[in-house]
Amino acid sequence: MVRMRLSELRNSTPQDGGGSARPAISHHAPFRRSKSRQIRTAPTGRVSSAMRDPSNESHPSAPHRANGEERITQEVAALRRENDLLRAQLQTMVENEPECVKLVDKDGRLVAMNAAGLAMLEAHSLAEVQARPLIDFVAPEYREAFNDLHRRVLNGKSGTLQFAVSGLRGGRRWLEAHAAPQRDGTGRTVGVLAVTRDLTDKHQIESALSDAEVRLRLALRAGEIGTWDWDLASGRIVWSEIHERIWGMPAGTFTGTYEEFENRIHPADRPTVNLLVQDAIARAQGFALEFRVVWPNGTVRWVAGQAEVFRGANGSPERVTGVVVDITARRQAVAALRASQEKLATAFRTSPVAIVITRMSDARVLEVNPAFESMIGRAATEIVGRTLRESGIVSDATLCERRLEELARTGTLPAGEVELQRKDGERRTVLAAAEVVEIDGIACIVETAHDITETRQSVEAGRDAQQRFRCLAENIREVFWIAGRDGTRKFSSC
Repeated sequence: MVRMRLSELRNSTPQDGGGSARPAISHHAPFRRSKSRQIRTAPTGRVSSAMRDPSNESHPSAPHRANGEERITQEVAALRRENDLLRAQLQTMVENEPECVKLVDKDGRLVAMNAAGLAMLEAHSLAEVQARPLIDFVAPEYREAFNDLHRRVLNGKSGTLQFAVSGLRGGRRWLEAHAAPQRDGTGRTVGVLAVTRDLTDKHQIESALSDAEVRLRLALRAGEIGTWDWDLASGRIVWSEIHERIWGMPAGTFTGTYEEFENRIHPADRPTVNLLVQDAIARAQGFALEFRVVWPNGTVRWVAGQAEVFRGANGSPERVTGVVVDITARRQAVAALRASQEKLATAFRTSPVAIVITRMSDARVLEVNPAFESMIGRAATEIVGRTLRESGIVSDATLCERRLEELARTGTLPAGEVELQRKDGERRTVLAAAEVVEIDGIACIVETAHDITETRQSVEAGRDAQQRFRCLAENIREVFWIAGRDGTRKFSSC
């Protein structure tokens, strides 16, 4: 407004009735109508008089008119300087804004964009972005929505859109734009002004969480793992469908109270479970337990539960979240295995056959049965933890190495004679067989040994007697023979 008045003062010289030039200021209607004119300069708020009241001076002198024009000129210059300063400050703010600020004309062409926006599009200059249509940066699946937002804003409305873009260097980013109409001095919409935020990190986190949630659901479903959540303030407990199924209940029938949970626990386990849960909440610590539950039809099942207690803002326990799984089959398998192990242990202890178990990796003895102790005259404490060679039971190192190599190659050794030495020094001949088995995840050698010392001695004694008999028969002069009861000749000296 001030600039317009100054222009009129400088360019207009209307004539009075006598033909002499009069200052345009005296003919300017606004100045004639107002008794005074003030200009407030921003941001100082200083008020200066731009005009004297014409009613006070009917014939202002030339110096006075000159002084008025000079003051107006100074005020306008000050306003221009302050306006330039504000423009520079605004430009600095926009350029350093961490979010994208851009101006797009009515045809969708980029007019201006700050450094943050250029970085989002992987551009080094505005010209790089302006060299191609702005819509080309938008991922194909979002272009229709992007154009629709542009049209709505040109019609005078504001809007928001989340979309993906591909940068000049191939990077993909997720953005959220807030767009509003840009208007000219007459209020007519001439373009779109948008502020765009980079949501890439947030989108990646949300995507990762979503993927993790999907994987968790699949794992829970595959493992038949039930979940539950207990709001301690309201007392409300929420069970998943799998949790209800584990407890023998139709989906959606759990009432969500601790009382119902408690009533479905086996009476013998109820006190222990209640005490453990109460203690965990009081300590705000996680817990794990195994207990029995009774289905509505009376079936008893074993379940294993694990939970964490979470504190609220005031530090007190606020909620408990956990998982539960049916372990009935595992319990039954463990019981069966335990029974089987007890049977095997009984057989191991009472077997008349000597048995020794050694570790495959270093040939150290893990266990021997009483029959083996008796056979070699040594207590188990003298043998376990050492090799048979270290205990002095086997002296033939070559034989030991050969047997281990054969076991490593085939996993089994057929029965063969082996000589062992008792603690008292007596040597015993045994018929030993071995096989590699896995015990508690460890490769072991289970070896059985039958003492054949007496049998072998008897055989050798019979062989000696037969040899002596042959020698006697060959050297005697009389003829004789030996016949069986049926008269069949068994031996004849001739």
